[in-house]
Amino acid sequence: MSVVSTADTTITGGGMIRVRAIKTLRMCLSSIRHRKLIVKDRTTRNNNNKRGSGGGSRPNPIMDMRNLEAMIGKAVHERKEVHMKACAIFDGLAEGIVRHAQLAMTGGSSSVGNGDAHTSWQIECMLATSHIKCMTELFPMLEIEQVHTDPRVPAVRSLLDNLSQICQAVKSYPVVSIPSSLSSSSSSSIQQEMTIQMDKLYRATLVCCMMSIRYQPQLFAAQISSILPSIV
Repeated sequence: MSVVSTADTTITGGGMIRVRAIKTLRMCLSSIRHRKLIVKDRTTRNNNNKRGSGGGSRPNPIMDMRNLEAMIGKAVHERKEVHMKACAIFDGLAEGIVRHAQLAMTGGSSSVGNGDAHTSWQIECMLATSHIKCMTELFPMLEIEQVHTDPRVPAVRSLLDNLSQICQAVKSYPVVSIPSSLSSSSSSSIQQEMTIQMDKLYRATLVCCMMSIRYQPQLFAAQISSILPSIV
């Protein structure tokens, strides 16, 4: 996350370094979220059983269950620790979503690259979409159960409100007005490109909202009426 936020934008390709970093972050979050419990295969268990009993009898199912219980307990503990560390980047992701989505929709630039306005805008679009995809992976890890006492609730509610606003703002495309910073490009080509970029942003936002409804329904309740028609 620090590379995404602090990559040197004065060097050539600085913006693309951030894009690659945020895409790598998304893959890491997806890997963490889909971690699987790995157990010893049957051959290993049988060999261990032979050494312990001197024969080839089947493994003791009670001992297997005890081992499994210990493994599950360890996996649950590790999962909570990893999720807690992953959730530490929530604020940075939420801030990035708002900032880059706004610049993507308005054709602005936050000096993410040293190229022209068009290139900088393209990078902003990629950063906005990738930040939202990262948040889609992060939402299932938040595990907010006590909505009245969890200190993360205000920040999550604020983000959900912003996601709803982004979704409403970009779903009107392809009826697009070209921002003044991009008007120097060919009208037809920039309109087509903006339509494509806003469609990517819309789809990513919609998937993130659907993930929010699945994992944080109490916090997303206020936005359901505005998002539900799009989901349906």
